[in-house]
Order: sequence, then C-alpha cells, then structure tokens
Amino acid sequence: MREERKEACKNMNGSYEEQTDSYGPYTVPGSGSYQEHGSERVGRPTTESLTKSRPQILIAGLPGSGKSSVQSVVFHKISPHETVFLAATESVHKHEVGNSAFVQLQILDIPGKLGSVEAEENLDSVMKGCSALIFVIDVTSENTDEALSRLKDTILRAYNANSNIFIEVFIHKADALTEEQRRYCQSELQERVDDELRESNDKVINRISYRTTSIFDHSVFEAFSLVVQRLISELGALESMLDLLVNRCIMEKAFLFDEVSKLYIATDSTPYHPQDFELCSDLIEVNIDLGGIYSEKIAKKGAADKDDDDKSSKGRSSTATIHLSNNMILYLREVSQYLLLVCIMRRQNFDGNVGLIEYNVKIFAEGLREIIERRRQELNLPSES
Repeated sequence: MREERKEACKNMNGSYEEQTDSYGPYTVPGSGSYQEHGSERVGRPTTESLTKSRPQILIAGLPGSGKSSVQSVVFHKISPHETVFLAATESVHKHEVGNSAFVQLQILDIPGKLGSVEAEENLDSVMKGCSALIFVIDVTSENTDEALSRLKDTILRAYNANSNIFIEVFIHKADALTEEQRRYCQSELQERVDDELRESNDKVINRISYRTTSIFDHSVFEAFSLVVQRLISELGALESMLDLLVNRCIMEKAFLFDEVSKLYIATDSTPYHPQDFELCSDLIEVNIDLGGIYSEKIAKKGAADKDDDDKSSKGRSSTATIHLSNNMILYLREVSQYLLLVCIMRRQNFDGNVGLIEYNVKIFAEGLREIIERRRQELNLPSES
C-alpha cells in the first residue's frame, strides 16, 4: 500500500492555512474519482464526498512536543528514527486517512504557535467540527508549566466550541521513563490539570483521558487505537460479537485490527496485558511481509497463469497461525477488506477444534459485514465486491 505524500509549503505570515496529504487505500488524492489498487482499477467516491463524512481529530501541542511524529509514525509508516528529519509544522496540515471502514479520519496537525489573531480565531471554528482533540506533552521537556498552561487553555477552548468533543492527553516520549515513573508522571499530571480545570469548568474533566506514549514502542498505536474507538458508534456491537466468539471458541483474547495502520478497532470485554497487543501487532507485520514476498512471486508469472491464480484465490482470505513457546496460539484471519481478526488461545483449545473455530469465525465475519455495509453507506464508501 503506497503512501501518497505532498510536500507542505511554509506559511510565512502565520495565518491559518491548510496543507493536505492523503494516506490509505480509500484515499483519493486530488480530484480523481478512482484509485488503482494492485492490478485493478477500483471505483472510488470523490475526495469531497469522503471528507465531508470523516470525523476530524485535532492534534495540538507545543513546538517540538512530537505531535507530528505521532501521526507520521502511525499513519504514514515513517520510521521513528526518521522523525528527527520532519520539518516543524508551520501551518495547519490536514491528513486524509482512508483505511478500513472503521478508520476513515481527517487528522489536523496545527502549529505549536499560530502566530496571529486571525489564526487563533479560525482555530475556534475548526474545533467546532472536531470529534476529538489530542494534546501532546513532551515529558522530557523543561517547559512543563508552559505546556500545562497551553493544555488547560486548549481544553477549555475546545470544550467551549464543542461540548461533545473527546479530549486525549498523550504524555509523550515516555520511553525515557521506567514503568513506575510513567505511572507517577501520569497521575501527577492528571491531578494538576484536574485541579486547575475545577476552578474553570469541572464538567470538562469527564471528557479527558490521559495516556503515556512513545513512538519507539507499541504504546502510541495502542493509545491512538483507543482514540479511534471513541469515534466508532458501533463499538458496543463489535465488543459483544467478540465476546460471543471468545466464549464459544474458548479463546483468551480477540482483537479486530485495521490492517493498514495496525490500530485495533475493538476487543472483547476481558482485560488484557499490553504484551498481548504487541504480539498481535507483530503477527500482522509478519503476515504483511510474507504476503508481500509471495505477491512478488505471483507477479513474475505469466499473464495467463496470473489470471488463473486470481480466479482460484477469489473468496479466500488471509490466515496465519503461530505457536508460541508458552503453549499459546496466535491465530489471524482476514474477516473483511483491510480488517483482521487476531486471537490468542491455548494450544489444547485450538488443536482438534480448528473446524469449529473456522465456523464461528465465519459467523462473526458475516455479522461484521452487515455492520460494515451500513457504515459504508453512511460514509459514502463503495461496497465490497
């Protein structure tokens, strides 16, 4: 899946100006109404019709906090070590994200300092249309007081513009801290912010979530997954379906992942350890890499052979199974376009029950397709062929 990027032009006068780039198989750069995917030319709705229905996420923070790095690593697949070469955000940059039916977003990356009264006023109108606000705080910075002051002002400003907005605070660059320091830092910061907000508007406190993140581990993907989940109205139905699947197949855990971004859309109601998310995410990466290897081999075959392969493989989905040394099984199954079901289960519950598991996963996929079809109609996305 190729990344479409445009070089952002610098906004020299500091006024509100949007630069736009696009990412994902459902993104249509420019004004075209289709996108080529693989060897097929697939019809797509226009960019205008897609962007009107996508929820907006605003990313804010002081200069150098790492807010641009977060969205670049998660959605543009930039290596964490390459983010040091990212230019400072000089203007409001809109990133169109079009992956699976559940990850259809507009990410608005705003400069740390807008630089003019006009830009500040325009920001208020932008916040009215945003579904979520992510404020990134650099935990390694010495400007803690300035960051907290900006955080408080931004939270109140967003809530006054839109009382239904979800607010997420990313305590970023937490890889520099131990696990105990992470917990203490998060607790201390939350207590300070809540105390200040109670004096202004205590209703906004219930809209805020705090998470420690780093681009050098899976924490930023896990945190962004939870942000996206808050924007999915069908989340309750997805969780209930996963609960049924886990109970009937005697699984330990089940995740529904967006294949492109590796964000998990939903999981069952049982608690999980962050290591579970990491294992499932790594399995997806391995599956994508292997798929790329075999796709290249198929591409080298003759046109006639390739047509035969396409016909014979139609209707089949990607499946992978990994046996871990601790007597656990990782099971991956593609259940819809760009959506992967990844399950963790004990080997004794997997061996001898593969047929039953496949049957229950098929039933899950059928129910999922009904939800997706309704969502596609709402977002003006094409139906799966």
